[in-house]
Amino acid sequence: MNHPLLYPRNHAGKDYFKPTQYTDEFTFKGRRAELTFWHHPWQVMADAFLKAGFHIE
Repeated sequence: MNHPLLYPRNHAGKDYFKPTQYTDEFTFKGRRAELTFWHHPWQVMADAFLKAGFHIE
């Protein structure tokens, strides 16, 4: 999973609030690679942490 603010920055026009699986292409030392991520808006992540017993201060 990537930082939740990168998805709307790199995928303009997409629905920020819709959990989405996506693949982006990168080049590392001249070699092409595809990395697959899940985008979840901040509220979904915060709810999961709170449900797991963590506290956010």
